[in-house]
Amino acid sequence: MTASTGAAALPARRCLIVLTVAASRHPVAATALFALLRRRPALVAHATAPTVQMVVDQAPDEVAAAVYSALPGYSTDLLWAATALARRLYDTLPATAGAAQQAHRLDHLSLRLSALGRREDALAASTQAVGIYRRLVATDPAAFEPDLARTLTNFGIRLSALGRWEDAVMATTEAVEVNRRLAATNRTAFEPDLAGSLNNLSVMLSDLGLQRDALTASTQAVEIRRRLVAGNRTAFEPEFAMALNNLSVVLSNLGQRQDALAASTQSVEIYRRLAATTATTFEPDLARALTNLGADLADLGRLPDALTTTRQAVEIRRQLDAANPAAFEPDLARALWVFARVRSTGQVELPQALTAGQQSVAHFERLFQQWPRVFAGDLRGARATVADVLKRS
Repeated sequence: MTASTGAAALPARRCLIVLTVAASRHPVAATALFALLRRRPALVAHATAPTVQMVVDQAPDEVAAAVYSALPGYSTDLLWAATALARRLYDTLPATAGAAQQAHRLDHLSLRLSALGRREDALAASTQAVGIYRRLVATDPAAFEPDLARTLTNFGIRLSALGRWEDAVMATTEAVEVNRRLAATNRTAFEPDLAGSLNNLSVMLSDLGLQRDALTASTQAVEIRRRLVAGNRTAFEPEFAMALNNLSVVLSNLGQRQDALAASTQSVEIYRRLAATTATTFEPDLARALTNLGADLADLGRLPDALTTTRQAVEIRRQLDAANPAAFEPDLARALWVFARVRSTGQVELPQALTAGQQSVAHFERLFQQWPRVFAGDLRGARATVADVLKRS
């Protein structure tokens, strides 16, 4: 899947592609490529995976570090190469590197491993990062509490991904508490982090069935991010869309269907606009929001819209899963499940519903073998949907 790069970015992308191909054959071209990236590391935003992999394999350390700092936070085209670069930067830290630098690189490595679906490895790296920052905070709280809070937020996500929801809530609650204290003294600097930790806390509380508590945290996250978007739409709109999407899930779980639909509709509108310009970054989020919107539409009896929306979600998910099953299989399984459930409830397109439901069950069975606690509920739900489709057929 290719990002919509825009006319201005195409020359940069073509230049990097040509230089990368030449660099694989001629050392002089490799020198020219690395010199260019040393001067203008931001060009890597337009790079393809082979260029980043060339940096991993051959670039000097200072070029590799500069390129990593300029990489997009997330791109489906660069998942493997970005992770390899994060691994290289951690593995090649000099013996003289400070503990803070080590923790920083471990935290980034954890994020990249998580994006690849390597849950256990991501948690191991995150656990190390948290441990280092705790020791640093014990000696200099003012300097390192922001880093600890950010790392605890990521740590909570890693724990949640392995079904350790109680531990995830504890870690993320601590992150919220630290971020609240920091935001009270410097709102501009720390309110975005507070919103992020609140948003994650709401998801984890919802996973534990604590929907009212989840709603409180989610509402606070949306309110903060709405205010941030009003001041800087470009910087904060993606996080606002994420918060709206999570809010829609909690509202739906509480039976507040109209409010859930309003939130999921707004989230999809934002993600459609973002994905139109940067597909490799935002299509996964768009697909997730479309899945939730489809369920919300079906709950309110808007079946034709729900059919279209869930079909779009599955189409995107299939493309993503084809490129990287380890990262995207869980989301494909859930999109297929909702696709089947919407059609079963509406008693339409039942053959397609049965196929999708059976595919969802097959995916969840495979995932259950690896992470039984995480996917047991999804597997039960998908099997129940297949049984319902068969009963209606």
